[in-house]
Amino acid sequence: LPFQNKFSVLGKFGLFRYSVKEEEVFGGLPESHSASGISPLFGLGLQKDIADRFGARIEWQHLLNVGKEGETGKGAVDVFLANLYYSFTLK
Repeated sequence: LPFQNKFSVLGKFGLFRYSVKEEEVFGGLPESHSASGISPLFGLGLQKDIADRFGARIEWQHLLNVGKEGETGKGAVDVFLANLYYSFTLK
């Protein structure tokens, strides 16, 4: 969604696959717990076109329901990203 010269707002909705492994020592004995699954995500970002095919982005993503209650713990994860990109067209 462009809103000013070479700036765009980004929105993201989808699914992600996660895998969590926790290792601990409890009472002198090693324990291992793991969980994996597919959960929803959403996010927002801002994009700036620097040149014709080159630009920069900052993004925030919120990942829901990561982990398993009673095993690895379950909660949400926030991810903050800053990246550069190059766009090209295949002919």
